[in-house]
Amino acid sequence: DLNWEMLNSWLMRVEVVSNKKRDNLEFLESLFSSNHLYEQLSETMLESWMERMQIRSSKPMELQQLFRQKFPAFIFKYWQNASVNLSGNFLSNFPDGLHQNEKLESLDLSQNLISYIKLEDGDIIEGLKEINLAHNAFEVFPHHLMRFQKLEKLDLSHNQLWSNLPEVNKLPRLKSLNLSFNR
Repeated sequence: DLNWEMLNSWLMRVEVVSNKKRDNLEFLESLFSSNHLYEQLSETMLESWMERMQIRSSKPMELQQLFRQKFPAFIFKYWQNASVNLSGNFLSNFPDGLHQNEKLESLDLSQNLISYIKLEDGDIIEGLKEINLAHNAFEVFPHHLMRFQKLEKLDLSHNQLWSNLPEVNKLPRLKSLNLSFNR
């Protein structure tokens, strides 16, 4: 079994030998996509390592089909980019810390287990233009979405929506609303 001490000594060697942020980012991506390895590591230790290595990325975050129930909140602080794809996981809500990605414009949370959206006042992502929530478990329109004033495209298809829609004209930039294949 792999433990943090073993990994930390390896990470320190990587830091000394390569000291290339790109290499570290590639390692981090493979870490998050490796179910067994990630489960054994402390989020605090990973965040500390990311901060020490000054890992930052602006490339699209592709963490789909990993079957995770949650992602560590700190990754959104370091992975600043316009596109986040977390489709095909077992998420039941918006990921914690998502609002820390100030560059986020497109969010794909399709094919998860989300049935409601709970957002705190500080959790609004100002620049969010596109949200894909297709193939989730919504029965009622998620009213918290009305707080995303720059939203242009919203996909809530393939859910179990049956309630009346809120006044979507309160979303002044909304150009596309997909509600197909609901009740």
